[in-house]
Amino acid sequence: LQYLKKCINNYKNSEEYQLMLKGDSYYKVQNDIKDRVIGRVNKQGYIQTDITKANNKLSHGIYKNLVDEKISYILGKEYSLDGDKRIIDFIGQENHKEMLLDLAYDITNHGKAWVHICYDEVGNLVLVPFPACNVIPFWNMMDKNRLDMLIRFYTIELIDEQGDSKDITKIECWYPDRIEFYISTDKGDIIPDSEEYLKRGIKDDEPCGHFKIGGKGYSWGKIPFICFKNNKVELNDLAFIKDLI
Repeated sequence: LQYLKKCINNYKNSEEYQLMLKGDSYYKVQNDIKDRVIGRVNKQGYIQTDITKANNKLSHGIYKNLVDEKISYILGKEYSLDGDKRIIDFIGQENHKEMLLDLAYDITNHGKAWVHICYDEVGNLVLVPFPACNVIPFWNMMDKNRLDMLIRFYTIELIDEQGDSKDITKIECWYPDRIEFYISTDKGDIIPDSEEYLKRGIKDDEPCGHFKIGGKGYSWGKIPFICFKNNKVELNDLAFIKDLI
């Protein structure tokens, strides 16, 4: 579990993760100019904020405009599909068309995005997009297209009986044959997520399959996540123009 904690902390401190957050900020027109501070050196030789100088800050939405224009060009018109009718009918569903639009924004702003293949509550096969900033992939050393392991983490807000709220980080560890669930405590420790196991009707020490049929767990034999990359180096669009805007 210490290894799991270290992986998540290292990822959050990486340049890749920080660039993803910057992509979201710039799309929301919260550019770095908002954080600019004009300083001066005082008599003691330290830099302090100079309140006597104007510090006018204006974020320009040029990055947002470029992203919207790119996605409108790619997905603005109805696309055509060719192939097996069952696959076409599945991908051509209206909710999947909306998913492609959301996916395009995540890919552009984060450099990549993930789609999870799973069954919903009534047994229908569905595609669920996940932002890359919440996913840590571990690719096979010999086959860069095959996942050996994948970590997904996300934060939820819990409200207790007194009405107080606190944020809890949930962690999923995906393997080709099972899933493991953990939570991060207030102290930063990682422990098994007993609530999640109970909800799925299994014990903490029992393997959890990718899906259930007739109450029995099964696995896909592969980690059911597909990575969609913005480019070969998996960088977002902001990385190439940030210094210019």
